[in-house]
Amino acid sequence: MTTLVAMTPHEFDAYLQYSAMGYAEDNVRSGRWPEQGAMERALADMRNSLPQGVHTPDQHLFNITDDSGSVVGHLWYATFDQCGHRSAFIYDIEILPEHRQQGHATGAIKAMREQLAESGIHDIQLHVFAFNEGAIALYRKLGFTVSGFNMFLRDSPAAQ
Repeated sequence: MTTLVAMTPHEFDAYLQYSAMGYAEDNVRSGRWPEQGAMERALADMRNSLPQGVHTPDQHLFNITDDSGSVVGHLWYATFDQCGHRSAFIYDIEILPEHRQQGHATGAIKAMREQLAESGIHDIQLHVFAFNEGAIALYRKLGFTVSGFNMFLRDSPAAQ
């Protein structure tokens, strides 16, 4: 069974570095950011969103664990007020490569939904990069629907 275990401040330091690297890589791959300075920008974004680390209000950071208690991934979501009711936004969910395709992401989202329901929260949002077809398929399977698109055009002299 996949479970969520609250991340400790010590674990947060390692998570911040690991997650920022993935966030930087995804933004570069998508064309949103230049490679130069991407890691610094990712770290700055995450530190801005999590100024008190695991103690930042309304930010929820977890290790995702398997039946043996081994960490197989991470989950970060926020809760907030929107249009008069509480909602959640998944900032980061990642299953470590050697543990993928074993149902842990599905289990983590199910556990998160149970936590949120206990707080009266039933709306969950997230962003997924268009190139991440596996994640898109998972989210659709779990009932997420597309609520918008971000599009990108790099206007270069060579293209004209």
